[in-house]
Amino acid sequence: MAVYFANKIPRQPGACTALSWSGHAVTSARAPAMCAVAYSSGSVGVYTEEGDDVTATRPVRSDVPGVYPCALAWHPRTRALAVG
Repeated sequence: MAVYFANKIPRQPGACTALSWSGHAVTSARAPAMCAVAYSSGSVGVYTEEGDDVTATRPVRSDVPGVYPCALAWHPRTRALAVG
Protein backbone atom coordinates (compact mmCIF):
# COMPACT_ATOMS: atom_id res chain seq x y z
CA MET A 1 0.00 0.00 0.00
CA ALA A 2 1.28 3.46 -0.84
CA VAL A 3 0.11 6.82 0.43
CA TYR A 4 0.81 9.97 -1.57
CA PHE A 5 0.56 13.58 -0.48
CA ALA A 6 0.27 16.64 -2.70
CA ASN A 7 1.88 19.22 -0.44
CA LYS A 8 3.52 22.15 -2.21
CA ILE A 9 6.84 23.66 -1.17
CA PRO A 10 7.68 27.36 -1.44
CA ARG A 11 9.18 28.26 -4.83
CA GLN A 12 12.79 29.41 -4.82
CA PRO A 13 14.55 31.16 -7.71
CA GLY A 14 16.29 28.83 -10.15
CA ALA A 15 15.70 25.32 -11.42
CA CYS A 16 15.85 22.24 -9.20
CA THR A 17 19.26 20.54 -9.61
CA ALA A 18 19.10 17.85 -6.89
CA LEU A 19 16.66 16.35 -4.40
CA SER A 20 17.15 14.08 -1.39
CA TRP A 21 14.79 12.70 1.28
CA SER A 22 16.11 12.02 4.76
CA GLY A 23 16.09 8.35 5.68
CA HIS A 24 16.46 8.67 9.44
CA ALA A 25 12.85 9.68 10.12
CA VAL A 26 11.46 6.18 9.73
CA THR A 27 12.91 5.13 13.08
CA SER A 28 12.45 8.41 14.95
CA ALA A 29 9.09 9.88 15.92
CA ARG A 30 10.79 13.10 17.08
CA ALA A 31 12.38 13.97 13.74
CA PRO A 32 9.99 14.29 10.80
CA ALA A 33 11.08 13.22 7.33
CA MET A 34 12.71 16.09 5.48
CA CYS A 35 13.31 16.82 1.82
CA ALA A 36 16.35 18.82 0.70
CA VAL A 37 16.12 20.59 -2.66
CA ALA A 38 19.11 22.22 -4.41
CA TYR A 39 18.48 25.06 -6.86
CA SER A 40 20.58 26.45 -9.72
CA SER A 41 20.57 29.83 -7.96
CA GLY A 42 22.97 28.34 -5.37
CA SER A 43 20.42 27.91 -2.59
CA VAL A 44 19.33 24.76 -0.78
CA GLY A 45 15.87 24.46 0.75
CA VAL A 46 14.96 21.93 3.42
CA TYR A 47 11.28 21.13 3.87
CA THR A 48 9.13 18.87 6.05
CA GLU A 49 6.66 16.37 4.61
CA GLU A 50 3.96 19.03 4.93
CA GLY A 51 5.97 21.52 2.84
CA ASP A 52 7.06 23.73 5.73
CA ASP A 53 10.37 25.51 5.06
CA VAL A 54 12.93 24.50 7.73
CA THR A 55 15.64 26.81 6.31
CA ALA A 56 13.58 30.01 6.46
CA THR A 57 15.44 31.31 9.52
CA ARG A 58 18.89 30.05 8.42
CA PRO A 59 19.12 30.05 4.61
CA VAL A 60 21.76 27.89 2.93
CA ARG A 61 23.28 29.24 -0.27
CA SER A 62 26.50 29.70 -2.22
CA ASP A 63 27.35 33.29 -3.18
CA VAL A 64 30.17 32.28 -5.56
CA PRO A 65 29.12 33.01 -9.17
CA GLY A 66 28.71 29.85 -11.25
CA VAL A 67 28.88 27.54 -8.24
CA TYR A 68 25.69 25.71 -7.33
CA PRO A 69 24.90 22.52 -5.42
CA CYS A 70 24.50 19.45 -7.60
CA ALA A 71 24.55 16.63 -5.02
CA LEU A 72 22.77 16.17 -1.68
CA ALA A 73 23.16 13.32 0.82
CA TRP A 74 21.66 12.83 4.29
CA HIS A 75 23.54 11.10 7.10
CA PRO A 76 21.85 7.72 7.68
CA ARG A 77 21.20 8.26 11.41
CA THR A 78 21.31 11.97 12.20
CA ARG A 79 19.88 15.19 10.78
CA ALA A 80 23.05 16.14 8.90
CA LEU A 81 22.99 17.06 5.21
CA ALA A 82 26.07 17.03 2.95
CA VAL A 83 25.93 19.43 -0.01
CA GLY A 84 28.34 19.16 -2.92
